[in-house]
Amino acid sequence: MIFEFDSAFISPPVRPRETKMRIKFKKQIKVDRSHLVFLRKQDFFLYKTVFEIYKKKIH
Repeated sequence: MIFEFDSAFISPPVRPRETKMRIKFKKQIKVDRSHLVFLRKQDFFLYKTVFEIYKKKIH
């Protein structure tokens, strides 16, 4: 699963609350990726963790 974030984060938000949540989500994914580098052999674990965070942010 690949998450792509464009320059929309830099431009002034239409809905400030939503954009803040997205930026927070972006940072969280980066942090989780760096922590899970050690578990590279367990790709399923990385996928599952990222997906769980993604699901929490969506709902």
